[in-house]
Amino acid sequence: MEAQSQSLDRISGLPEDTVEKILSHMPIRDAVRTSILSRKWRYSWTNMPRLVFDNELIDALSDLEEEIDKYKFVRVIFHIMLLHKGPISELCFRFADTNIISEIIDEIDQIILHLSWSKNIKKFTFDVNHINDYYKLPRSFFSLQGLEHLSLKLCKIDLPLVFNGIRMLKSLAFDGVEITAKMLCRFLTSCPLLEEFTLIRYNPIELTECEFVELFNCLPSVQVLEISQLDIKDMTAGGMPHKLPISLPHLRILVLDVCCLELSYALSVINSSPNLEKIKIEMCWEDDGMCRKQSFNNLLNNKDYTCLNLDHLKQLEIISFRDHGLWMEFVKLIMAKSPVLKKIRIELCTSVSVEEEVKMLRDFLYSPLPRASPTCSGNLAVGYHGDIPHKLPVSLPYLRILVLGVVFFELWSVLCVISSSPNLEKIKIKICWGHDQVHRKQSFKNLVDNKDYTCLNLDHLKELEITSFRDHALWMEFVKLIMAKSPVLKKTRIELCTSVSVEEQVKMLQDFLYSPLPRASPTGKFIMERPKK
Repeated sequence: MEAQSQSLDRISGLPEDTVEKILSHMPIRDAVRTSILSRKWRYSWTNMPRLVFDNELIDALSDLEEEIDKYKFVRVIFHIMLLHKGPISELCFRFADTNIISEIIDEIDQIILHLSWSKNIKKFTFDVNHINDYYKLPRSFFSLQGLEHLSLKLCKIDLPLVFNGIRMLKSLAFDGVEITAKMLCRFLTSCPLLEEFTLIRYNPIELTECEFVELFNCLPSVQVLEISQLDIKDMTAGGMPHKLPISLPHLRILVLDVCCLELSYALSVINSSPNLEKIKIEMCWEDDGMCRKQSFNNLLNNKDYTCLNLDHLKQLEIISFRDHGLWMEFVKLIMAKSPVLKKIRIELCTSVSVEEEVKMLRDFLYSPLPRASPTCSGNLAVGYHGDIPHKLPVSLPYLRILVLGVVFFELWSVLCVISSSPNLEKIKIKICWGHDQVHRKQSFKNLVDNKDYTCLNLDHLKELEITSFRDHALWMEFVKLIMAKSPVLKKTRIELCTSVSVEEQVKMLQDFLYSPLPRASPTGKFIMERPKK
């Protein structure tokens, strides 16, 4: 019987360091309770390297008594600290919305003082909500010289006069931390190995332009940077320089929360970060009236950004986007300077109407948009009808203008003629949708990748016009195929069928904008419009 029980108890046979890691990921109450399992388990929890004091501990005590006082709660914490004998590599205080926390702040100071001599603590997290005031870090905290990861929320930092820094620190997160701009720069300067920095503010921290520049001087090795709620005061007549005086060659991920007026600050950081892989911007429209009055120039033609090269950028994301000319130009600039861009995600502001969304989609599609990476986003699969040859047995070298009125499923006949006319200059097609139910069942493949059209070259085509157009995947692929094979195409005009709704128009515009669209002529105009009444 004893042999059988031992064979079932596989956990007790694990190496001690493995058991300690397992215990570290359990609620601290449950980890301590393992001491009653057996003699071997009695002191196992006292060596676990990670201590997390959170709401689960309060909930566990509340299960035993209807109301717990601060003395019992503090006694439990100190009992755990007193019996713990192994090195502590991670210490976490995480409490939310509880009255008792505001009463034990002095005791937390004592715990930090007790551990301040230790060089083993690598990670410290303080995430406490709803206390009476910001928690002021005790001076003993700054003696934790072994820290590599620090996350503080709703704290107040007042650096001691003699501060040698936290020189091993690699990641730092300030969430709602009260600190002056001068003290922030002093703190960051003393962290030479810092790779990740997050600064989230609920009340804006005021910076002059000089302090803004100095902030980045303090982050020479940063790889991941997230900043929100900076209030930058314009102190110079010339405005923000288009580039920082220091390069940020290690910066890979940039996350900014900016006001609509602060584009120049965002661009100065981007222009100084040649190895960016991801940009995420959340916009604030508090000064909407000022934004609408702001004048701007075409950023693509701005000489300050001629040398901007985002050769490693793969993802651009903008949250709370609106139809503002300067920010529309910003998106076009990034697209034009990012040859390996894979994905662009734009989340509109909740106040944007469907009509405004259509207008923005039209602007992106209709204006010349020289994408450095014309194939960013996903693919659409379509089909080929095998009964009609893809090319006529005779060539039509003199055909310059082709005007056809066709039933929607006669696309293959149209392609047969186009593939045999190498010198076409204009194509005009009117689609008839008489067999609407038939076309919905039609199968298709991706025409751009279809081997039958690999050698299709429309080197002289300047204009494509299609009327009575609808959201049918095969004809959507036809437009993409023609645009991909026409290097001198100047204008693509699509007039929608009268039955097409605004929602369907938005869907088609999104498909053309978001799907991979390898335009042979990236500066050709694209127009999609509703029929004139």
